[in-house]
Amino acid sequence: MKTRGLSPRLTIMSLILGLIIMLSMAACSQKTEPAATTAAPTPQTFNLKFVDMYTPGAKDAMTGDDLINLITKNTNNKVQITVYHGTLGKATEFLTMLDGGACDIANLTPGNYPNQFPLEAGAELPVLGFTSRTQRIDAMWELFNKGYFTSLAKYKVLAFNPTPGMNFYFAKPVKTVADMKGLRLRASDPNMLNLIGKIGGVPTPIASPDVYMSLQKGVIDGAYTAYEQVLQSKWYEVTKYTLWNPLSQGCMYIVMKKSVWDSMPPDVQLGINQAINDYKYAYLARVQDADRTAVPELEKNGVNVSYLSAADLAILKDAAATISKDWVTAQGQKGQDLMNELAKIVARYQ
Repeated sequence: MKTRGLSPRLTIMSLILGLIIMLSMAACSQKTEPAATTAAPTPQTFNLKFVDMYTPGAKDAMTGDDLINLITKNTNNKVQITVYHGTLGKATEFLTMLDGGACDIANLTPGNYPNQFPLEAGAELPVLGFTSRTQRIDAMWELFNKGYFTSLAKYKVLAFNPTPGMNFYFAKPVKTVADMKGLRLRASDPNMLNLIGKIGGVPTPIASPDVYMSLQKGVIDGAYTAYEQVLQSKWYEVTKYTLWNPLSQGCMYIVMKKSVWDSMPPDVQLGINQAINDYKYAYLARVQDADRTAVPELEKNGVNVSYLSAADLAILKDAAATISKDWVTAQGQKGQDLMNELAKIVARYQ
């Protein structure tokens, strides 16, 4: 019997169908792998410790909190700072703690470390002529940026926090420089202790936490300090008299360990530098009302405010000039250069 062949059209269709079946079988035999995913990198964060000597809630403590909040904000939360207000150590230990790594940021009182900040102490000399905190902040940054503060160059400076003008407070009435002779007077700055001795007083260095009890028990007769300390620590309960003739300003240094700063990427450093710039204005805004109402606030708390005569002020200025001269002699040419620069800066405010 004769067999008839397939038509060309049917043959083509058969070939196409076979090809589809073969491709389907090949696809089914291959193992399907899930698409690879790349996890987003976790931003690097820095968890730091900050120490100061203040009581939580006190104005000085809140100024430090302002700086910390600005740093956190301007670094987009990449820097997180735990603040230890007066709990992690004594103020005299802060520099050792910072250098040793027990903390990363510290609020330093330079008078506690005269040997570590010898040139910086020049800005603490009495009767330099500063009349406001704004002037003192600007002067400190200018001196630092020009390289006069060589010891601070080892740290990343975050802030200079000047005190208001400092005055003498007494447990008994004192009206003149002559009345101070023989009185045991406390100060924290070596230059002021020197001045007390030159006017006939007995310079008595005592740590801040011990001042109230020392005044109460008659161990000392008075103290040289800022009104903030008197109001916050209630020294007005044991110092009922003040001579409101500011001779100098103190200044706190808030500094970061240099190795911590160097470990931060550029964007974090940029954020911190912006926080430093913003902080100056936040700090001045925080203290301006208290500075304006200081005398009424002291009087409200029973402190009698008096003023020295021009003749007595001249005596203090002469003593201060001698101290400045001795300081320059001890520091040599670097000290003289710093004093010359300070004089030019202060002259701009006259």
